[in-house]
Amino acid sequence: MAFLAHTLKGAAATMCAPRLRQASHDLERAAKDRDPALSAATFETMESAMREVMQAMREKLDEEAAGSQAK
Repeated sequence: MAFLAHTLKGAAATMCAPRLRQASHDLERAAKDRDPALSAATFETMESAMREVMQAMREKLDEEAAGSQAK
């Protein structure tokens, strides 16, 4: 889990998604500390942040689609 969270943290930083980056960092730390309760809680936060990123991407995709139809 720590490796996956670390990888996601890097991707989130590249995408300028600070809430997802922080949540991934927190999950990485919890996993490295072998703290299942904290891992579960930080996973929930990371999942919520991921939904926000996905929603922003969906909105961007919809904007681009609307723009291409207007041409």
